[in-house]
Amino acid sequence: MKKKPAIDEALHKELDAVDRLLLKGKTQESIDAADKLLARRAPIHEAAAEQLGFVKMRALLELKGFDAGAAWYQEMRAGKRPRADDWFSMGRQLVMKSAETGLRCLDEAARLGCKDPALFMLRGSLLQNAGRQDEALDSYRHGVEFTPEDFDDWLIKGEMLQRLGKYREALECYARSMQDNPCESYSRFQYDRAKAAIEECRKTLEKRS
Repeated sequence: MKKKPAIDEALHKELDAVDRLLLKGKTQESIDAADKLLARRAPIHEAAAEQLGFVKMRALLELKGFDAGAAWYQEMRAGKRPRADDWFSMGRQLVMKSAETGLRCLDEAARLGCKDPALFMLRGSLLQNAGRQDEALDSYRHGVEFTPEDFDDWLIKGEMLQRLGKYREALECYARSMQDNPCESYSRFQYDRAKAAIEECRKTLEKRS
C-alpha cells in the first residue's frame, strides 16, 4: 500500500498562521486566509484540507451562527458521512463563546448518535442554565443510560445521577470512581470534585431522613 505524503514544513507554517488568526479572535480573517490557502494550494494535502475546513467551520459558527457552520460542514464532508465527534468537539470549543451555538452543536452530535457521557453532562448543564429543566433532566437520563462501566466515567455518571435526585446511586458511583488509587488514577481536581459531591449527597440524604 502506497504511503501518503506528509505535510511539508511550509504548509505546516501556513496552517499554523490560519490557526493563530482564529485564536486571536480574528474570525473573518481566519475564514479569508483558509479560503485563500485552499485555493492557492489546490490540490491540497487531505489532512491539511481537513484542518483548514475545521478552522473555517469554527470561525463560521462563531461569526455567523450554527446554520452557516453546518452548511459549510456539509460542503466540506460532501460524499462522506457526518461524524458525531466533529460536532461534539465544536460544541465543547464554542460553549464559552456562545452557549446557544455550542448547545446546537451538541444537539447535532447527539442526533448523529454520540454516546459519550460527557456530551450529555455538558448538554444538560447548558440546558439547565437556559432554564430548560425538563430537557436537561432528559439529557442526564440519556447520559446515565450510555455511560460505559469504566473507571473514567464513574464521576460523570455520579454527577448526572445527583442532578436527577438519585443521591444513593450517585454516592455509589462516586465511591466507585475513587476505589482505585486516586493518586495515580485521578487528578487532584477530579478527586476533590468527587469528595465534595459525596459530602453534598450525604448532607442531602441526612436532611431527608
